Amino acid sequence: ALACRACHRRMAAFAATALAKRDSARFSYGCQQPGSASRFATDRIDAVGASLDRVLVIDASCACNGDNGIGNLFGDYSMWFTVAALSDRAIFIDWVFDSPDRPNRTHGCG
Repeated sequence: ALACRACHRRMAAFAATALAKRDSARFSYGCQQPGSASRFATDRIDAVGASLDRVLVIDASCACNGDNGIGNLFGDYSMWFTVAALSDRAIFIDWVFDSPDRPNRTHGCG
C-alpha cells in the first residue's frame, strides 16, 4: 500500500504539469467527441470501474529475463482496454512482482 501511495503521488504530480494538461485537453478535444470509439471505450471503462462486480486482471508482474512479460507496445494496452470495455469489465494491470501481502509469489515464466 505504501508503494501504491507513492505511485499515486507521482501520477498526481505529473498530471499537474503543463505538458500533461495540454495533452489531456488535446485528447478531450480530438478523441472524446460524442459518438467516437474513444468516447465509447472511456465511458464504458468509467462505468464498469464504478463497481468491482466484473474485472479483468492483467498479470504484468513477470520479470523473466529482464522482460516484464507483457511488452511495451501501445497495441498491447489498446487491446486490453478494448477487451475490458467490450466485455463490461473494470481493468487492473498488476505490475507488482513481489509485495509484503504476496511474498515469494511464483510466476508462469519459463
